[in-house]
Amino acid sequence: MIVKFSRHAKRRAKLYNIPISVVENILKDFKVADGEHKIVRDVAGFKYPIKLL
Repeated sequence: MIVKFSRHAKRRAKLYNIPISVVENILKDFKVADGEHKIVRDVAGFKYPIKLL
């Protein structure tokens, strides 16, 4: 699956110091298909869970 990050997503990740590689690793772990998904995941090193919509 190819993931394309919007400009908004890139700016929000930068604002909260979340590397794009962390988001890509979360998506690889779930092996999601095309369509809409909501993923909430606790990641080591971050105070709050990361939510991907």
